[in-house]
Amino acid sequence: MKRLTLPNIQDDDVLEKIIAGITGIPDLADKVRQQSEDILSANQQYTALGRSGDLYTLPAVIDDDNTDIIGTLKKQDFLKLYENYFVKKSKPARCIYDKLMVAANERCPFCGGIGRPRNLDHYLPKACFPQFSVSTVNLIPACRDCNMDGKADAFAREAGDQVLHPYLDQDKFYNEQWVTATCTIDFDGIGLVEYSVSPPEYWSENDKIRVTTHFESFEIAKIYSREAATRITTFVTQIKQLLDLGINEDEAKAIILTPPIENAPFINHWERLMCLALNQYSFTA
Repeated sequence: MKRLTLPNIQDDDVLEKIIAGITGIPDLADKVRQQSEDILSANQQYTALGRSGDLYTLPAVIDDDNTDIIGTLKKQDFLKLYENYFVKKSKPARCIYDKLMVAANERCPFCGGIGRPRNLDHYLPKACFPQFSVSTVNLIPACRDCNMDGKADAFAREAGDQVLHPYLDQDKFYNEQWVTATCTIDFDGIGLVEYSVSPPEYWSENDKIRVTTHFESFEIAKIYSREAATRITTFVTQIKQLLDLGINEDEAKAIILTPPIENAPFINHWERLMCLALNQYSFTA
């Protein structure tokens, strides 16, 4: 829903900071050091597949703590790297965690900036893809609802099952409108805005399915309508006040609706879509 720019963080620097923070377990530090090139190679593969929309092709590790994931590093090793040496505030790598969180600018990218990020979500869950536990490109600042309810530990097994990746997915998902809104207004000026998926016709069938998957997984229709309910009455009241002053409907709409349409933070923002819907509504019919 909302594009994020990945901070300029080098993966090898992340590993160096993690290794520096490992105390009391020299064997783990040695294994990370010895397998660092393979870990970095896996991260590069992840990035390439993310940009092509093919992360679903990566095989998951299901309920197997004893399998070697990369070299001699096992699933539990990678989980320890994240929980004990990346997240903990006393460790050198914590600065990377904080930098990723700040990059979201207090806006969750999955739900269109409505929720406030509380922690980093593993786009590919670390329980099933432990090799990417400390890969920055797999760590997305997310609000609690999107992290716990929208994604949880789910992951895609088919191309159309993939929710949008804020760092890696194609620009069209963020620069082109694929959500639309309709509004109804009662006699008291109370409005209802409903949102639905409406991607461009030229998009591939798979891309249309993907945005539908994202829209439904994060319950965008519900949260967008909830946000719109707090604002639509104000817009309707302002337009009607201008009409009462003798200003024609088109001009009144332009005065009230043009600024939020033109100044929206991104094209599929709930307020922009609401104003576009209001622009089509007849207040004089």
